[in-house]
Amino acid sequence: MRAVYAVFLIFIISFVIFPQEVIKEKVEIAPTVKNNKKVLGAQDHTLTIEYNWNLPERQGLVNVSFCGDWREDATRLSTGGTITESINAPSGSYSIPCHAMINTGEECISTLKVYLDGNLVVDVQGGSDIEGSFETPYYDYFEAWYSDPVSYGSNISPITIHTGKCTSTPLPYYFDDNDNMSISIVSGKEYALLAGDYNYSNLSDSVSFPIGNMPVIELDYFNPNLTTNNIDVIFQAYVNGNSKQYSVTIPPAQFSLYTYQYDDVVYHNATTSTYINFREESNTSAPSGSLTLSASIIRGSKYGVLVNPMTGDKGASLENIATSGGSLILNFEATGENPSIADTVIMHLVPSSASIAPVDIQWVIAPSPIDVTLVPDVLSPGDTANVVIKRKNIDGSTEDFPSDQEFEVSITSGCDGGELLVGDSLANYFSDVIQPVKFVASQSFSSDSIALQIRVGSNIGGGIASSIVKGKNKNAKAVSSAINKKKENYEKLLAAKIQARQKAKTADAGSCYAGEYRTNIFGTCEGGLTNNSPNILLGETKYYQAKVDAGGKLQIEEVKPGSDGIPHLNGGITTDVWGNNPVTPVKLGENVGVYWEKEKPVWGTIQNLAKGLIRLIGRYWNKNNTNKFKLTAQNEAGSVSIEIEIKKPNLLGNNKLANQYRNGITVYSQTYNVDDICIYWGGIYGIAPQFIKGQYVQEGVYDNKLKVVMPAYRYEPWSTEFSKRVEDLKNTSHFVVSMENNNMGDGSPVPDHQNTRYMSYETTPQSVWYFINRYTNIIQDPPPYGGNSLYGVKNSTGRLVFSNYKIPKYEYDRIRKTVYKELNILTELEDFNANQKARLRFIEYMSKNFNGGLVNRSAQSRIASSYGPLQIMYTTALDCGYPQSLTDIPENLNVLEDFFPFALKYFNSLLNVESNNQDNNWDDGYENIMKATYHDWNRYITNYDINVIKYGIQFNPQ
Repeated sequence: MRAVYAVFLIFIISFVIFPQEVIKEKVEIAPTVKNNKKVLGAQDHTLTIEYNWNLPERQGLVNVSFCGDWREDATRLSTGGTITESINAPSGSYSIPCHAMINTGEECISTLKVYLDGNLVVDVQGGSDIEGSFETPYYDYFEAWYSDPVSYGSNISPITIHTGKCTSTPLPYYFDDNDNMSISIVSGKEYALLAGDYNYSNLSDSVSFPIGNMPVIELDYFNPNLTTNNIDVIFQAYVNGNSKQYSVTIPPAQFSLYTYQYDDVVYHNATTSTYINFREESNTSAPSGSLTLSASIIRGSKYGVLVNPMTGDKGASLENIATSGGSLILNFEATGENPSIADTVIMHLVPSSASIAPVDIQWVIAPSPIDVTLVPDVLSPGDTANVVIKRKNIDGSTEDFPSDQEFEVSITSGCDGGELLVGDSLANYFSDVIQPVKFVASQSFSSDSIALQIRVGSNIGGGIASSIVKGKNKNAKAVSSAINKKKENYEKLLAAKIQARQKAKTADAGSCYAGEYRTNIFGTCEGGLTNNSPNILLGETKYYQAKVDAGGKLQIEEVKPGSDGIPHLNGGITTDVWGNNPVTPVKLGENVGVYWEKEKPVWGTIQNLAKGLIRLIGRYWNKNNTNKFKLTAQNEAGSVSIEIEIKKPNLLGNNKLANQYRNGITVYSQTYNVDDICIYWGGIYGIAPQFIKGQYVQEGVYDNKLKVVMPAYRYEPWSTEFSKRVEDLKNTSHFVVSMENNNMGDGSPVPDHQNTRYMSYETTPQSVWYFINRYTNIIQDPPPYGGNSLYGVKNSTGRLVFSNYKIPKYEYDRIRKTVYKELNILTELEDFNANQKARLRFIEYMSKNFNGGLVNRSAQSRIASSYGPLQIMYTTALDCGYPQSLTDIPENLNVLEDFFPFALKYFNSLLNVESNNQDNNWDDGYENIMKATYHDWNRYITNYDINVIKYGIQFNPQ
């Protein structure tokens, strides 16, 4: 919590001149000469004195005291009962005593009236001695200064402003309560900003105010001085052509780096954390986000990587890591090489400020105490392998675990290739099990080869907690005894059980364990599963060549991409053997199944395919089809064909982002698998499922708390609301909202859908302005009801930003230019007060005048909205055949089975335009056509197409 010292500005009006504190001025600025009518002079301020007494034969005397000194030129002695005197009246305080010289016993009645520039300022009545006093409303000097030295951590310090009168050397101009004073920071804005009236949430580099209503002005030191030198923050006070500059010195902040290691010894495959804090020597306050850190492994980088848990960035070195309140946590994941014996890892930390010394942190990296091997490590369909678990010592040697040591065992990769076998139980995950553990391969695989990884964990020495799925420990021992007694009968029984299980298990059944592991110490083993049957996964890319074998026969074989990611001919024919129709369906009437091309580049490269190669991409899959196609090559040596089957993937990606976006929830609160949805609909409509999932990431809403993708709904007040399509629908649609009639249309009512984001459905009519107010901060900051910045945002300079919305941007820019022109300010200067004025004028115009006033316009929150995980507009769905009946409500587009047919039909319409209605061998190549199609899907968001593709290639089918 920052210390706040409430120091009120001193407003001094005095009758005498006080000695002033000596202030060191950083820069002396000559006053700016301008045509100002307030030049001091006798003609500007006239003091008229009228003194009357009722004894005209007696003398009367008028004196004038100005700022404590008698003005000789203003003394008048006269008879006749009246004295009238007019004199020049500079700014200051006045005392006017009057005296009638009467005899003893005489009674005198006198009056005194004083006029300043014709305005009555004194009106008194009394005896022979009366006196009037007043002060002019004008000031003739000002001073502004800062006197206390500061260091980072004091945070708030006052600027003192003095205004006054009666100086011996007045300013060339005078000023009054209504004159404006401004204070601005000339230099050092990166270290301090101004706050007015304790408003620390509205810091600025300048403030202005009327002299007669001066606020508390303070400097907020929001950034430390991270250099090795003093830094001066210079501010300027300005009024009526006069300016003063003063400086505030900020010495270097004295920070040091404090670290705390959670572990000194790190096992392979484990993660450890280091807490890092920038601490200021003389103050416990943490620095702002301007202080960053770079970290690198300078020893032992082969053993793992550094991870920033806030961003997910990982590597041997991380640059410019942001802090949160001066603190951060860095993780080290020991997921690299498994050391044969204990070794050392050193992390070098370098702060962004040269004034803070670097720090080294050291860990002992130890081999995982759990050594796992798969024997054999390569399996064919139906094979069984032993999972052998040994204890590895710190010196690298291995030994057997105790026979009752319990383990947590899981398949982490290749789950569709088989299952673990413990006793007579088959599953992908077991806890609390003892050896032996086996792996049984499936009778058939979904791809040519599958990479298999098995994880074995244990809390060495203390057993492990119970898990969700339990292996049958006691049963395993009993079975072992039974095997010894009746080995032959048991093996027959077990084989029959496995066969029955695998017969019932479909090719897409089973997924890797998605729960939380109960063990932190673990080892892994890798293996491989091979399948000789030619196939290609939906969305997968494969390359083929043709070549002549030793017997002179033509044959087709797959070509794997090289280490450069590009497929190269490997003894293949270097001429085109594929022709114009190389792929045909095996079963008449079915889709051909794949997209093929012979020329264009693969992802991330700029070179075309070598002549003689063909690229195939699994495009269609349907559980009711054979999903097989024939690939044919021919030349003078003859013709050859092979049959290839399109297989359904089990997963779309197996990384952090892919796993995060695997779970979804429907509007009926039912959970579903996003991969399954993308695969199912992508297979039907011929769209690579990984890119549909890429759109999920780009368009969908992920709830970090629930860990699921939510149904997406968004009304569009700045765009679709004013489209011609919506205007036409107002005459034909059953779902037109009307505030006047207080209804949501004459069709079926708004359904009770759950879980919608970005917003919930409105069930009663609302105005367009209701949504602008609720979901932006341009009117209220923060917006009401937990809204956000869907439709616009007010930035730190007070300027309104509307991203890709053209309508409000045009109107606001027009209004803002007008305001800046009125104030004679360049629009590039981002003046906060001018932006504030433009904001208020924009709100006034849009709410009350634009299109009749948006507070009066019924928001078409049903028909001017986008729905579904890929966010298509209701109007777009109508154009793609969505029915316009009383019961086909717009909100049903948030029901997945209703949404996807129209969304993907729309995508294919865009794809046909870009591909010129060609099914295969697109002129611009697969990558460019897909990218162009996603650009057409949403051409208003910068890099929309690039982002979808970027996400999609992380979700390769498996």
